[in-house]
Amino acid sequence: MHRWCLTYVVACAVAAPVQAGDAVLSVELQAVVDTASANIEVPVIVTLRGRSPLSSFTDARLPLRGVRLSALKRNAADSEASLDPFWRRHGARKTASLWMLDEVAVSLRVDALQRLARRPQVQAIRLDGVLSAPQVRYGLPAAPSWNMEMISAPTLWALGYTGQGVVVASMDTGVDPDHNDFALRWRGGGNSWFDPHGQHPLRPFDKNGHGTQTMGVILAQAGSGGAIGAAPGAQWIAVKIFNDAGQAPFSRIHEGFQWLLDPDGDPNTYDTPHVVNNSWGLTDRVNECILEFAPDIQLLRAAGIALVFAAGNAGIGGPATSVSPANNPSALAVGSVDDGKAVSPDSSRGPAPCHGNVFPHLTAPGESILTTDLTFGGIFPDAHDYVSGSSYSAAHVSGAMALLRGVFPTVSVRRLEEALLQTAEDLGPAGPDYSYGYGLVDVMAAYGYLLQSRQSTDLTGDGRTDLADMTILAGDWLRSDCGGGDSCLGDLNADTTVDLEDWVRLAEWFAP
Repeated sequence: MHRWCLTYVVACAVAAPVQAGDAVLSVELQAVVDTASANIEVPVIVTLRGRSPLSSFTDARLPLRGVRLSALKRNAADSEASLDPFWRRHGARKTASLWMLDEVAVSLRVDALQRLARRPQVQAIRLDGVLSAPQVRYGLPAAPSWNMEMISAPTLWALGYTGQGVVVASMDTGVDPDHNDFALRWRGGGNSWFDPHGQHPLRPFDKNGHGTQTMGVILAQAGSGGAIGAAPGAQWIAVKIFNDAGQAPFSRIHEGFQWLLDPDGDPNTYDTPHVVNNSWGLTDRVNECILEFAPDIQLLRAAGIALVFAAGNAGIGGPATSVSPANNPSALAVGSVDDGKAVSPDSSRGPAPCHGNVFPHLTAPGESILTTDLTFGGIFPDAHDYVSGSSYSAAHVSGAMALLRGVFPTVSVRRLEEALLQTAEDLGPAGPDYSYGYGLVDVMAAYGYLLQSRQSTDLTGDGRTDLADMTILAGDWLRSDCGGGDSCLGDLNADTTVDLEDWVRLAEWFAP
């Protein structure tokens, strides 16, 4: 009886929809409705007919972040309230309110699903799939800091930049809070740890070890194992998207993204992370475009949060081995190289089926990486091991993002990504390719790129970007003769016009 659907296997989760009544059901869910017994209970995610969450969040008439978040929550609450009588009447168990997406996760019987599909408030219904936690792959011993040297992180440390003032979030198996290398870097408080499964609600925990290992690569301070993390001055928070059994229903992952948008539940406080590391993916759906988490990625990016994804470890199959959500249009995907800068044999390769463009975008060290490991409740507080895989490559780029954000706190996510892509060390065939992407991340080169960009906005030459520079740009915007041999100081991107792109670039560095 479609056991593969009723046990939530990922293959059930996303596919082309078909029509059923007034709502759209996924193909897999329609198969369950057509063949399963009426009293079988099925976990689903219901999309409501509210206002588009993304358009609400990016509405130019809502300039304040708190107002935007409040609008999302209010819109979702209004949409959900109209279905509360239906849930009670049919014995549905509401498992998550996904206000960020104007969706709700519920578990209800097949016969109730058929009635739900005819409700005018319902736009679409799909099965709530389940993702398995990444497998830890241990590597061989290597020089302790070769990977940090390869991305030039120590050069930036020497300038005094270690990620100070930056918060990095982990979406993973959790984090062991007892490790000496980063225990003091946890931000702490109710807005710094979230377990949507409710198994460890008060304090960080990691049974698997994968999340502890990726966090070590991001920001572990120098300890008994040597220099480990790329941004040792940053702080961390975490979402335990996988339960202790290593399973993550899609609805719980959506809850995790949602929590990151407003960790303390107060829209008027700013406690979101600056960078989110995502070393996970739909590994049994290779070379498929699965957009389950695309809206989450778009919304967090719209909120100024950078997201990094592991490209995957399916590359043994050759090209076209990407996984979602790393291959989604708005995701930044990172592949793996070894200590000789050769692409790892199992590092996933492009092209990406979602967009056909460069995949992965960047590469970073991913073979025999020294990092933190489980302490087993503090018994081994200095535990370290060597690991391999694109999970740890992504963590290098998350650390690099944190370093850059610490130096340039006002720069946009798009500009941060631009700096990393444009300054990456080209490897393999000349130009971007489907094995190395734009190349090996070089955080020092990206720092230089952003520094030059900031200096270019100092139109008066007084060492800062302020109102005087904006006045010059505004004056040039009104001119029509910036091309044809004549130039304007306000033409920051050298395209012979002064327009919104130039204004945005200057605004990133504006300091009144």
